[in-house]
Order: sequence, then structure tokens, then C-alpha cells
Amino acid sequence: MFMQFKNIESAFKHIRFFSLAFLMGNIAICCYSIYRSSQVIRSGQQKIYVLLNSKLLDATAIDRSDSLNVEISDHVKMFHYYFYSLEPDEE
Repeated sequence: MFMQFKNIESAFKHIRFFSLAFLMGNIAICCYSIYRSSQVIRSGQQKIYVLLNSKLLDATAIDRSDSLNVEISDHVKMFHYYFYSLEPDEE
């Protein structure tokens, strides 16, 4: 089984091959773990938690342009509500 290790040159070639294979495997595992951890961190930064009346609420961060239409329509609705429900000043 270990007959190739009796010759010093072939033993050195085998050890070098196994060492390089081990090194490449470790580099691949490290690169994958760095990539995966950066993905997890990036996805974790998209969530925030809000505490409201002793209840924990989960909120997700979105771009401002995604919610701009909703904010504008609410702003116009509230403006009309306050403008038309305003009582006239007698003076």
C-alpha cells in the first residue's frame, strides 16, 4: 500500500500533491464562507425591528421610490381633509 513512499522522490511528489490539494480545498472553503457570511449580513441589514406597546414588529427596509406613491396619495388625502374640515374664522 505504501510502496510509493519508499522512493524519496515519489514520496515528495505525493506529499506535495496532497498538500496542494489540501491547501486548495481550504482556500475554496474560506472563500465560500466569506461569500456566504457577506450574503447573510447583507440580508440582515435589510430588516429592522420596532418595539411598539411591548410588541416586537418586524419591518423591512425598502427604497424610497417604492413607497413614494403611497406617501404622496396619503399627503394629498390628509391635506384635503384638513383643508375642507377647517372651520371659517369669524373675524
